[in-house]
Amino acid sequence: MGHTTKSLIVDTLTTSITVPQDDFATADLYDVFLDKARIPGSGSGNIMDWRHYGGKTKFAGYATTVKCFEDNSRLQELALSAVPSTSTNAGILVVDAGASRRCAIMGDQIAQTAMSNGWKGVIISGCVRDVSILKEISMGIMALGSTPRKSTRRGEGQVHIPIQLGDVVIQPGDLIFADDDGILVLDPIVYREQQQEQQKHQKQP
Repeated sequence: MGHTTKSLIVDTLTTSITVPQDDFATADLYDVFLDKARIPGSGSGNIMDWRHYGGKTKFAGYATTVKCFEDNSRLQELALSAVPSTSTNAGILVVDAGASRRCAIMGDQIAQTAMSNGWKGVIISGCVRDVSILKEISMGIMALGSTPRKSTRRGEGQVHIPIQLGDVVIQPGDLIFADDDGILVLDPIVYREQQQEQQKHQKQP
């Protein structure tokens, strides 16, 4: 299946799938989907120590992807925008920042803006700052660490493309689930098929 065709199918599906915000556990989801579930940064040689920084430690939604390196221009632009309609008001900004520890890709201002515009969470393979304020913001924020140094803003970076977190590729529109156990990624088509199968069994006498 071509990328364009799959994107069209995903867009259609995401408008009809309601993503649970509290009634899930990544461990339970893994037990259901097993190898169909992707766990960023859990592979041999690609361990990523994800940490919670936001006011919520359980969040879920559809990935809007960003690829940047020590430049948060594209993340700021997306934070200023409304959540895509195909994300059924459950959008997650997922940022491949190259796992850089040299500077913070997000601070309190971008995080507050993202929350105000309806984003449910931000996941960054890099650093954040303003940690004491981030924990008061009512959204999910996960990153690899923190540093006082801010990033540059040169207008660089890409959005809405496949990105890689550790050993896992994240596609735009993938379903993201995050809690205290970590991050779990599912293809929305696979998730929908499991939902339909579950509903079928529930209807059986």
